[in-house]
Amino acid sequence: MEPGRISDPCSRRKTEGSSRGKQQTLKVLVRVRPTNSATSEIAATVESDKVTIPKPFHDNATKAYSFDRVFGSQATQADVFSEVEVLLNDVFEGRNATVFAYGQTGSGKTHTMNAYSMGGSANNPTITLSRKDAGITYRAVDWIFEHIERYSINATVYASFLEIYNDEVYDLLPRSASAGELRKLKVMTAGRKVTIQGLSEAPVTDPAAFEKLFAVALRQRSTAGTKLNVSSSRSHFMVQMTVHIVGTQRELTSKLSLIDLAGSEDNRYTGNEGERFEESRHINASLFAIRSVVSALKENKSQIPYRNSKITQLLCDSLGGTASSLAVVCCAPELENLHPTHNSLEFAKDCCFIKNCVEINEVRRKPRISDNSDKSKILGPPLRKEKEAASKANKENEGMDQRKVTMKDVEKLFRPVVESLLAERERELQAAQAMQEVAQQSLVDNILRVMNNAGPKELKALKLIGPQRATKILKAREEKPFESAQDLLRIGFSADLLGTILQVNFQVPINFL
Repeated sequence: MEPGRISDPCSRRKTEGSSRGKQQTLKVLVRVRPTNSATSEIAATVESDKVTIPKPFHDNATKAYSFDRVFGSQATQADVFSEVEVLLNDVFEGRNATVFAYGQTGSGKTHTMNAYSMGGSANNPTITLSRKDAGITYRAVDWIFEHIERYSINATVYASFLEIYNDEVYDLLPRSASAGELRKLKVMTAGRKVTIQGLSEAPVTDPAAFEKLFAVALRQRSTAGTKLNVSSSRSHFMVQMTVHIVGTQRELTSKLSLIDLAGSEDNRYTGNEGERFEESRHINASLFAIRSVVSALKENKSQIPYRNSKITQLLCDSLGGTASSLAVVCCAPELENLHPTHNSLEFAKDCCFIKNCVEINEVRRKPRISDNSDKSKILGPPLRKEKEAASKANKENEGMDQRKVTMKDVEKLFRPVVESLLAERERELQAAQAMQEVAQQSLVDNILRVMNNAGPKELKALKLIGPQRATKILKAREEKPFESAQDLLRIGFSADLLGTILQVNFQVPINFL
């Protein structure tokens, strides 16, 4: 064992209260998969919560690492998921949460996160999901709906699926069954807040509904064979579950991000050429960007390079941000994989130093303003500033002879304050209008996706839609998929009726006039 090895950062993990939120160290799990060959020499050994490997380039020396948990080849999917459940409790308390799997290609990341097998042809792939051997994603969805039912929680759940392929973000849910190429999405950042413009959010009512969407998304994901992994993922894959909870006193909205990162590859051994080589180059560059972010956070640098890649932009809330986060670092035990396994364990060790300040995402309800209340406390910073500026002006002029003050004096005194406030209010209105337009378009996209893809049972479950109206929707979309809000008028409903249906089901008003 190497003297001075890093083990304490994870073994001394603790949570403290802070003025902004709950300070929390990123939780790190390591999973060493079973060997792929009975004749391979084993390099990585697991004992309790410690993994030991031969020290690269040092004869007869070993290096040991300790983490929150270390899982060996005998660990089950249920064993790994048991460490994830605490994050799911955070989701129901209004906190964002992230689970991401990291490791070389073929180390078991996709099995750990999603546990599916692919068949069929390249043009018509088939997806088989194993409930018995389900990964973290499917078990998390099961847990969410069991929790909602057990505690009778008034919650709405949405699912989104995306991939980052060659450093571009794509929506994996097509707007209609006949949709062609995947939609490329734009990532918008404002400080720590990241928005994926136009990302579909599909309402999900139970695990079976999620499974259908999951299979659709997986069929869209980019995969290809390499010498190291016959079904190597060529993209980073993210499932995002949004949970909106309405209580008697408050509303909470939180997101659970489940990320299967593409595996690192050494192109000297993969046999990658042409398109495969270009994909590998982008994968390795993005993983290097993640390691750079982790290293900068570990060293407490003032500038964190989140903008170096799309995946680090999306992870900015998970690494050093406000989400409750967990990393599953997957390793291969064979001696021939010693160097990538060593690199993965070093990455896991660095992750142990990352601290997030986990916050609750609460939607506060607008208070009613009584005639006798102090309205400046409620109407926002611009009006408070105006009130403070007026107070300051009064103090500055206490000694002025009131008989000598003219209207020009007053105008000259207050003009800079008023102009500044008006300019600030204009900027706020413009920003709010831009955000409203983005949100409105995202909601319309989700409505179109539901109308184009929901089955008869799901359509009938919508409010104000019975069997006859569901049949009209099915007939109209068979003729041509709905591509805009105006297209929905082809169903045969009046504009008023259609607007009411969308309002009660999706909480979004649409004017069809």
